[in-house]
Amino acid sequence: MMNNNNDISQTDDVKAKEYSKIKIRLTIVNLILTVTLLFVVTFSGLTCIFRDWAIGLSGNYFLVIFFYFIFFYLFSFVFDFPLDLYSSFVLEHKFNLSNQNFKSWFWDDCKKRLLALGIGFILLEMLYGIIRLSPQRWWLWCWAFWIFFSIILGKLAPVIIIPLFYKYQEIKDEKIKELIMRLVEGTKLKISNVYSLNLSKTTKKANAAFCGIGRTKRVVLGDTLISEFNPEEIESVVAHEVGHYTMRHIWKNILFSASSSLIAFYLAYLALANSLSTFGFNGQEDVATFPLICLIFFSFNLAILPLQNAYSRKMEREADEFALNKTKRPNDFITTMEKLGRMNLSDPSPHPFVEFIFYSHPSLKKRIDWAKAQSF
Repeated sequence: MMNNNNDISQTDDVKAKEYSKIKIRLTIVNLILTVTLLFVVTFSGLTCIFRDWAIGLSGNYFLVIFFYFIFFYLFSFVFDFPLDLYSSFVLEHKFNLSNQNFKSWFWDDCKKRLLALGIGFILLEMLYGIIRLSPQRWWLWCWAFWIFFSIILGKLAPVIIIPLFYKYQEIKDEKIKELIMRLVEGTKLKISNVYSLNLSKTTKKANAAFCGIGRTKRVVLGDTLISEFNPEEIESVVAHEVGHYTMRHIWKNILFSASSSLIAFYLAYLALANSLSTFGFNGQEDVATFPLICLIFFSFNLAILPLQNAYSRKMEREADEFALNKTKRPNDFITTMEKLGRMNLSDPSPHPFVEFIFYSHPSLKKRIDWAKAQSF
């Protein structure tokens, strides 16, 4: 039996490494494709063609922005959709991780894209409206609006966006409720803020998260996690999410994002101020500058990705420490990590460079080895 179990474990590790390797490659392809598309649209003059088409449809400044964004979005969709189809549907079925048929996946994908389109319209109209009103300080006002919008989106996501794709359910298991109630004692997180989502509608993976701001804050557990993990293991997961709340990680993430986005907005301002004649833009308020702004933001965020992920891994380790100090059961934490790894096909020990660049969580092996070293 021991040999059989070892064989199964080795097979799972090989499968997880193969899946993770493909996901990393797809991420790199997506990064390269995004930079290439933005570069081509900007430097080929295609962005000015989109702008001229938009002007041909309307003389109103804000309608020009509206039509331009449609042209830009449709152009991006042609290149983005095949990669999205493969990474989120074909690959997931290849590794037996998805419960969705194509019709269901396509409908969810349409909803995501329509949602992105709507949010994009709001942000783009505000961006160029502010640039038009304050050409010298637009980067500062746009940054302030972006932070405000991010906080509002964070508050609305659990109550408006998530229900577009999944349904909340009350956790009915009394033992789980009792364990969770003990965890939240002494915190401002109420028991009514712990929910289950029907993740099994789309995936075989297990997940949990702390989301929302203010009155919409809540711990969310996937039904796949509830069905496959025992109450003590679920307590470890919830304790980790409560740790995020207790240590105000959402607000720390917002602060980190605010600091980095301020730099990105200022860099975009400098880039526009020094490139108007080069690309034939009609001033900073010309909507044709949009892909250049995106290129600046994307390049900057790519440059700080290792720092951002390092900060995220630090917070994940803090949440792990909180969970273990709260439950004082390293064995349950370890079996939880092992199960999550098997269900999600997570590479237990990725290459250090890959982990440094792409991983927002410490590797499973590091988390498990750390837990094994703890004593209570």
